[in-house]
Amino acid sequence: MTLNFLAIAVATVAGMLVGWAWFSPALLGKPWAARAGIDLAAKTPGWAYLLALVATAITATVLALAAAIAHDQFGGSFLTVTLAVASIGWLGFTASRNAVEYLFEKKSPTLFAIDMGHQLAVLIVMSVVIGLFGHTSQIG
Repeated sequence: MTLNFLAIAVATVAGMLVGWAWFSPALLGKPWAARAGIDLAAKTPGWAYLLALVATAITATVLALAAAIAHDQFGGSFLTVTLAVASIGWLGFTASRNAVEYLFEKKSPTLFAIDMGHQLAVLIVMSVVIGLFGHTSQIG
């Protein structure tokens, strides 16, 4: 099995762009900031963006790996498999585990919806990119 590192790189950039748009003041940035206690006027340190990029790259790599394993095992459309892996992973690991934390930390249900919607949107966009590229690199 091989991974398509170009697909992973493009999915990483796409995931970061989803976050940029999602949390922009024009979309959900204002309600998110109000419920999360974030001052949108405060400057975010550069290292936070670097860590976000690294975390997004890790997510894209793990998604590509899990999708390749599932595709090798079950076959079918690589795009469909990638979307299924992302959706199942989001529901089983991201949304369900964060629901527990948000409940015990008494965080707003609206904040939960914004945050989990963001996570799902990132995974769906990454899945489309990775799924359309395929899991074997055509480079080299």
